[in-house]
Amino acid sequence: MLGSRCAGTALLITAMAFVAAPTAGAEPRHPPEPGMLPTAAPERPTRPSRINDIDGDGKLDVVFVDPGEVAKPDDDQLGYGGSVQVLFGDGKLQQVTTSQLHDRLFEDSLFGSGLVVGDLNRDGYADVVVSDPSASEYAGRVWALWGSAAGISASRTTVLATGGGVGGSLAFIPLPEPVLAVGSSSEAGYVDLYRVRDDGHLGQRRRITIGSAGIVGRAFSDTAFGSAMSASGDLLVIGAPDAGARWTAGAVYVLQLQPGLRYWATRVLQGSRGVPGRPEDFDGFGQAVSILDDRVAIGVPSEQLGVNETAGAIQLLRVERTGHGLRIHPRSLLTQASAGVPGDVGETHILGETVLVTRLCAQGYGVISADYGSNHLLAVPFAPGSCSSGWLDTDQPAGLEPRKSCPPPVGVVRRFVDGAVADEPVIVIGERTLVLGWPGSLTVTDLSGRTTAGVRRLAPPAA
Repeated sequence: MLGSRCAGTALLITAMAFVAAPTAGAEPRHPPEPGMLPTAAPERPTRPSRINDIDGDGKLDVVFVDPGEVAKPDDDQLGYGGSVQVLFGDGKLQQVTTSQLHDRLFEDSLFGSGLVVGDLNRDGYADVVVSDPSASEYAGRVWALWGSAAGISASRTTVLATGGGVGGSLAFIPLPEPVLAVGSSSEAGYVDLYRVRDDGHLGQRRRITIGSAGIVGRAFSDTAFGSAMSASGDLLVIGAPDAGARWTAGAVYVLQLQPGLRYWATRVLQGSRGVPGRPEDFDGFGQAVSILDDRVAIGVPSEQLGVNETAGAIQLLRVERTGHGLRIHPRSLLTQASAGVPGDVGETHILGETVLVTRLCAQGYGVISADYGSNHLLAVPFAPGSCSSGWLDTDQPAGLEPRKSCPPPVGVVRRFVDGAVADEPVIVIGERTLVLGWPGSLTVTDLSGRTTAGVRRLAPPAA
């Protein structure tokens, strides 16, 4: 049981390659190609970059997107265009609409399938990158909305890439050199790694797919390689939910980027490297992925528990950089039968269709996901007892419309606290309210009257 069950809801590379160093129980190592010598781990920059600050005023900005929709023949409601919207730290709201970017909105619009924030042109203002694989007769497009002291504007927008069904997913990897990863919406699946030039435009490209150097596995005709991606620092996580030891069992690839679009790569499967479980048809391992620092969460939304075929699960793991590859340290496989995980196992709970790794509390990391059986979001710490687990959105603010049939989107915004990066989950309730900062003090922002469309997808944190 693969594919999106709740459209619009989300949290949110051909030359040389390095291969990860083997660990106990690892797959056979492929020898490096000629000229592929290991390099030392990249040095971390000492100058902090601006994070989630579109207008450079030092305040936190939140970016979200509505894909829009076209009225169906049997629908008496008018369709509407989508938009990228920025809620600035001072309360003002700006948007760039799909009609300003391209002149056609399809009924099955995929606008906003990819959405990332990062300072591509290194001018001190965070930029918004958004994609639509359904644009240009499904050739796909990727746009950059350049940040500035005046915010974003349709007049400051550039098409970065088009063609080949590009834009199924996006990720921005800032280290050791800025790289934009662009996933394809094609069935076979591929990811293009682009070096980002100083002006923010895309330069040298390297395409990777299953069968590329270091990207091991069976190249099924439909792998969905790159349908989900997430990045943090120099690490890129790529989901391939239709790949793996069995078709539709799923696989995940973790890459450590090196200068010149080179990389170390390792594959994660259920049943390998100490990862619990075993590959089964339609598990969808990797349908959702998220990484923060070296913590990774992998969604397995169709994991079967007993007679419950889509109970779902979340695999946690930690990535270790060895200097000559990557080593995977599996953690728990979380289900709603696990101790400390809210809810209960059910046929249509499909836990893990959305995952988000964040600093759940000052003491540790956690993962936020949706329980579609109860239409709520839940939070679970990586280490038991380090943070509290529980439901995040059980109390609906007064005056909002009744809850829709799907959990709200969830994302993360980043800010600096005493010189260190701090993450705050952003939860959307009723498509009109943002709740920032959980746990701890909550800031509830009412968007009524300030946005013309509902919030459907939140940008992940700027790297």
